[in-house]
Amino acid sequence: MAYISDIEQLSYLGAVARQFSIDFRLYGGVAFRCVRLKFQSQVDKPLDLFELTPFAADIDLVHSGTDTQTPAVFEALLKAVPDADCFRWEIRSEASQRVYERSLRVGGVVPARTLSLVDDGVTELIDPTSGSRDIATSNYRYHVSPFFKESELYKNGQDLPILSALLYLQTLFEASVPADKMKDQDGWHAAKQVFSTHGQFQTLARLQQHSYLRARFRYLLLNAFASAPTDAEFFAAAEQVGLKEFIASAQSSLPNNPDSITLGQLTTSSPPVTSVLSSSSCTVGDIPRVPLSTEAWTPQAPDVDIRLGPGQEMLLVSPKMALRPGAAPSVVRAEGGAIEFLHFRIPQKFTSDWVGFDERRLSLIMQLRLSANHSWSTLALPCVAFKRTKSGAVEFRVNCFGYLESFATTGTAEMRVCVVGLAEKVH
Repeated sequence: MAYISDIEQLSYLGAVARQFSIDFRLYGGVAFRCVRLKFQSQVDKPLDLFELTPFAADIDLVHSGTDTQTPAVFEALLKAVPDADCFRWEIRSEASQRVYERSLRVGGVVPARTLSLVDDGVTELIDPTSGSRDIATSNYRYHVSPFFKESELYKNGQDLPILSALLYLQTLFEASVPADKMKDQDGWHAAKQVFSTHGQFQTLARLQQHSYLRARFRYLLLNAFASAPTDAEFFAAAEQVGLKEFIASAQSSLPNNPDSITLGQLTTSSPPVTSVLSSSSCTVGDIPRVPLSTEAWTPQAPDVDIRLGPGQEMLLVSPKMALRPGAAPSVVRAEGGAIEFLHFRIPQKFTSDWVGFDERRLSLIMQLRLSANHSWSTLALPCVAFKRTKSGAVEFRVNCFGYLESFATTGTAEMRVCVVGLAEKVH
């Protein structure tokens, strides 16, 4: 069926497993996308991890060792897996994972996202809820347990039904289900019910009380939006499932929330989304490192002075963006320092003129400065570009390591981003 080693870069995990005498289990979005591609394709060749991790997607791994081994396992993984620093990793021991899996039994479940892949040579696929059947039939289920309020995560302010409903919406888009056909999916009615009956779970009150829930909601909403083939299809689905109406309630309930602009833009088709959307780590509560900016990105800026290589051209420059100071709790620590990602989704409005450039070699150059009175420092960092051909949007994931945390020591620090293209033919 499918194994971890079917993914080219993850085939190197075998050496790490032998080093620590452990086994790995891959679950979540990457496992879902891997199995779906295996169903679709008859070509028996390794899959590319870059194709399986769009926008802000992460790689969810569980290992059979102890909690104390996790940091060393991660360090070994960073050395063994090619381009490991280009991906977001979520690594836990089986013991740490149990609380999440216990809550899953009484939580919101998207069966297709409960698949796990292993490499033990015997087990082909761990499929506790028959999610592979949904993938094979292109009919996706979703349900919320009647005992949801007994979930440990719900009691601890870490889960709400709307979160799994957003994950379900993302799953339908990733499975290429057209917005006008979603109502025929087995889980659609349950998803609609989640949004229409959110009051049963004190959803708005809990969003007010728990910053983790607000940050998680924003993250899943951005991922669902980014997974849609076009903005129009997302708007249509958001209205049909009741997400748009829920967002209106959330906006009035959270009038001072920094995401109010994001929420409004992501659920209304008039005007269409024309801003560059960003996703970043939260430094305090649900306050992101880089706040959403509605200022326009421009083809060039007069004060940008960056020496480019042969065939390179500046395609787009962001406005100046404030950097929140502090250490982000979600940032992963490694020997080389912190590993922190920024994600940008640049809509077709800005990308339509990028003709004649190799889409696989688009990159970001970041500039940082302590305040408006200081000069810019320029950084070229590991960056992944992912283009959605139907919408024309281009998504960037850039690993900033520990630079943002060490640089943004005060509230006056600023950043801007320059998109650089490499011509397809360089003479």
